[in-house]
This record gives sequence, C-alpha cells and structure tokens, in this order.
Amino acid sequence: IFDPYTYDPILNQFRLTSGGADKVVGMSPMLQDRLVVLCRGSVHLIDGISGSLDDTVQTEITREIGCVARKTIKEIGSTVMWLSDQGVYTISYGDELNLRANAVPISEPIENYIRLINWEYAEDSVAVYNDDRYYLAVPLGSSKVNNAVFVYNFLNQGWESVDTYPAEMDIFDLVIAPKDGVNQVFIMSRGGALHLHSNKNGQDEYEVY
Repeated sequence: IFDPYTYDPILNQFRLTSGGADKVVGMSPMLQDRLVVLCRGSVHLIDGISGSLDDTVQTEITREIGCVARKTIKEIGSTVMWLSDQGVYTISYGDELNLRANAVPISEPIENYIRLINWEYAEDSVAVYNDDRYYLAVPLGSSKVNNAVFVYNFLNQGWESVDTYPAEMDIFDLVIAPKDGVNQVFIMSRGGALHLHSNKNGQDEYEVY
C-alpha cells in the first residue's frame, strides 16, 4: 500500500476493446450470470461471471451506441437503462442482439429535449429509480451543470415530465430516502442543499427539506 513500485499480479483479468481508444464507463449485472459493460462508444456482454473469469465469454453487442455518464446506468428488474449520445437506451435479457444502430431509443418521444442536452458536460448526468420511475438529471441548453430532470414512468411506458430548475440548483446527485414512511426522491445540490422532488396536483415540484 502506498508503494507504486511493488504490486501483486491480479489473476482473472481480461481486456475489452483491446487496441482501441474506447474506455469503460460503467457496468451492470443482468440475469443468468451476465454482466453488461458500457463503454464510451460501445456495449459489451460478458457471460459466466460467477466462476473463474477464464471461463467467461465476451460478446460485443454494438459499436454504434455507448454510454455518456456512469451514474445514469440503472438496473431495473431484467432491464438496464442508461444515457447515450443518441438518447436514453434500454437493454433487457434476451434482446441484446437487437441493440444496433437502427434501434430506437426509449427517449424518442422527447427527442426535442434530448437535442438540447449540453453534451460537453453530460458526463456528470445522474439517474435514480424509484416507484416505477426513472429520474434522469442532465444539463440543458448552455448550462454546465445538471438543471433538468426527465421522468420516465414504467407503468405508463412513457415520459411523464421534463422539469427544469434554476442553474444555482446545480444537481449533483439524486438519492432515495424515506419520508413519511415512503421512499422519496431527493435532489442534492453541489452546495450541499437537499430538496424533495415531489408531485403535487399533477405537477413535479421541489421543496427544501
């Protein structure tokens, strides 16, 4: 420890996208002993991760879709959801071969908002899953910080709101915590403030907590 010149060799290691400039952004488990590896410009699937890694099988699913931000990767049942340069994508057990360049992102209905994302700062985007909803915070327009939250409702199979906030909110993270006996979504600003993201009269709002 703290000695950069002495190390122990790590067994059971392997490389993805060897020889390329692509980098691993994040990973997520899937059913049937699988692992989805999301790189900046590609998506990979690894089978057989519970035993020796010598027995794993790597499959490159696509080089047309990647992942922009690690904290947007969420496992929701048998589905993995994340933000890519082309929008929000999902992959479920059994449909990985359908994830190709011609695949339609789940965010297509709000494509006009997706185009407004400031991609230069999108790597700081964050997401959380709660109460059958996927909450995604991104920087919109010229904002350099996350100032908008997209909400996807899995029960209705659609986007139910796009909420924008003042830039000074600077959404650093979205967290789940209990309030009044129910898990709620809280917005954490970079300055340390905590806000409750609530739905009142059909409108999403935030209040200081």
